Amino acid sequence: ISGKEMLDTYSVRFAETEWNEYEFAKLVAERYKVKNFVIDPEHHWTWEYLPTFVKAMEEPFHAPDLVPDHIIRRKLSERGIRVNLSGIG
Repeated sequence: ISGKEMLDTYSVRFAETEWNEYEFAKLVAERYKVKNFVIDPEHHWTWEYLPTFVKAMEEPFHAPDLVPDHIIRRKLSERGIRVNLSGIG
């Protein structure tokens, strides 16, 4: 990455160790010298919001990464960011 501005990246850190990939994201951020924002969603929010999220999808899905992606997009929206690139897929 070149230029004067740092690239911003976002990671979701879950309390459950089997879902938490923060350490990997931290290593990548350090390696490529990017600014990594970490989002720690409240445990109860994720599970309470899940039925609303599934209903909004309007179809069955099998992509568990959509939930953390949605958490990140909500945080981006709060910061006024309307366009982003995702590494999903």
